[in-house]
Amino acid sequence: MIDGFKEGFWYRFNGSESPSFYMNMDGGMDFMLDGKWHQCNSVSIKSNNHASFYDSREPNRVWAWGKGTIPGKDLYMFDELSPAMYNIKKLKELKQNQLDKD
Repeated sequence: MIDGFKEGFWYRFNGSESPSFYMNMDGGMDFMLDGKWHQCNSVSIKSNNHASFYDSREPNRVWAWGKGTIPGKDLYMFDELSPAMYNIKKLKELKQNQLDKD
């Protein structure tokens, strides 16, 4: 579980239940449901559950990742990696892929 988003950190949705943000009208937040890691572009100064992500179709749009009057309601469904830990994870994956090829 995370307490909020941090700029530059990586996040992955891990929920098995339907998140409240899935119901956004234009589907702009649905990219987060793919199970992949997404890097946080920016966090609102008003609330750390309002964030944007580089690989969304609108990377400068800040989304409220929680339901209405319950800020951050869905944050328990996210995994978090610092930039350094994300790089270590990617290096391990690359090494494993190389070993698998050999």
